[in-house]
Amino acid sequence: MVLYIYNIILLRFMGDLLSSISYTYDYFCVFLMHFYFQHRRKHLFFNTDFF
Repeated sequence: MVLYIYNIILLRFMGDLLSSISYTYDYFCVFLMHFYFQHRRKHLFFNTDFF
């Protein structure tokens, strides 16, 4: 019974860890996309606010 409760706590902790990692990964992808579009905008449109 104690092992069962311990497994639930461990699963909850791993779930929180994985969700936080995926959240950080999503934020990083958004940051990369933003950086990429800023970079392309500088080259394509010569700093005009097209996007």
